[in-house]
Amino acid sequence: MLIFLATALIAQATPANLAPPVPQYIIEEQPVRRLPGGLDQVPVFNSNSPEVVQSEGILLSTLSPQGRPNANVHLNYSFSDRFDVFTHHIARPNLTNPQDQRRLNLGIVVYNNGSTAVQLEILQSLSYTTADDASFQTLPAYANNPEGRIFSGPGSRLATDLLRGISEAPSQIVIPAGQSRVIFNRPIPNGSARSGLMRLRSSGKVQVASMALLDRVIQPPAPPLPTPLGPLDSPPPLPPVRYEAPTEADWQAALDTLPLATPRDVTPTPPGRYGSLIYGRVAGVSEGSRWEGFVTDDPAKGYLSIPDRGKAFSYVLNTPDSGTLGTGQVQSARLLVRYPDTAYDAHGNYSTHYRLTMPLQNNTGSDQVVAIKIQTPLKDEFKRDRLSFNAQTSPNIFFRGTVQLTYPGDNPAEPVVRSIHLVQRQGEQGQPLVAIKIAPGVRKLVEVELIYPPDATPPQVLTVESFDPAQSPQLPADRVLPLVEADPF
Repeated sequence: MLIFLATALIAQATPANLAPPVPQYIIEEQPVRRLPGGLDQVPVFNSNSPEVVQSEGILLSTLSPQGRPNANVHLNYSFSDRFDVFTHHIARPNLTNPQDQRRLNLGIVVYNNGSTAVQLEILQSLSYTTADDASFQTLPAYANNPEGRIFSGPGSRLATDLLRGISEAPSQIVIPAGQSRVIFNRPIPNGSARSGLMRLRSSGKVQVASMALLDRVIQPPAPPLPTPLGPLDSPPPLPPVRYEAPTEADWQAALDTLPLATPRDVTPTPPGRYGSLIYGRVAGVSEGSRWEGFVTDDPAKGYLSIPDRGKAFSYVLNTPDSGTLGTGQVQSARLLVRYPDTAYDAHGNYSTHYRLTMPLQNNTGSDQVVAIKIQTPLKDEFKRDRLSFNAQTSPNIFFRGTVQLTYPGDNPAEPVVRSIHLVQRQGEQGQPLVAIKIAPGVRKLVEVELIYPPDATPPQVLTVESFDPAQSPQLPADRVLPLVEADPF
């Protein structure tokens, strides 16, 4: 792997008393490959626009527009069998009265548009807010996270806990024909974000809507009639105004009357345009909840040859349009239905489960130590033989989430499972997550899993690099363990 600093080369005319130019980029010359496998066909109700919600309104509805006002609000798409519901919104309600303490609430309604009752199973369900569950914290770049207690922000915690299989209690709901049920009804504290995912299975066709409603105002009772006051008497204090979450009836009524929530996000750039691109936020049904990949040289061989000592290669992760790192592979989930002012594809693949299996085989003829990295290179569309990184630390965080690795340990019957929370900035090279010694002719199976966090920014790459066993890299996750042990709950 050839590495050199990209900088403006100023020849011998540079005055001796001036400092040399500061390098801007680091270029790593190594192959960049398409990621094997692909997304499944599980549809995802993807509610992420408008990201910042300021008013009551419909966020996303796949109900039929027939017989309903505001026909443009309803996309007429039905789910059946397995599907997911993903939501990510920030609440900043436009309240003109400073005494008004109402919050916006997120509601999810499932409607049975069939002629027989439907059984809806909630297989996994998690939702976190910035204010109450997962504030943003300054964390080291690498931290061992075996119990999932290290996270920063609701997206980081959501992705970490989904990967660990954490869930609220699974439940089953029977929805009679022609009726609907509220399956989610929770506030988003003002100024906070809420990220959530529900994995569902329905025995028949259903349609789904997400909405934002303000708290209900419960006025205090009327004061008692005035009575003659003595010199030491004073009127009793009035009880304060109370706020309550919307009822099921409130959500049902809102579904038939509310327009789209405003203000709308910036309109995305149509596909095929070049130059400065606006990807836009997603409001629609995307196709694909999970990416399974068996990473080999060739599917017929069944193994992945490790690179020669000192060399590396990378596989692209979560590549959007105009950022495929020269591979031409766009991994963004396609949208089956969408609002016309929202994203054309699910760029970002938020909450997508990547599960990549690598049967690493040493065909080099000598012992090698193989390191696995996640890296966040600068976005590029044309160069497939190199990756570009920032030479200086960027202020922009592009990835916050947990990566899980499973690989052989000392006991072949008991593989090691390691969870590491990563914080990576734009253009960051990253450091090894795990280093495995492989003898000549030996094959070792390594599995890499992650849930793509809702507040991350693609693309990333999965890199395989070989080292001399005598110069095996020290893993940064081993070093940072003492730095982060605070209980974030």
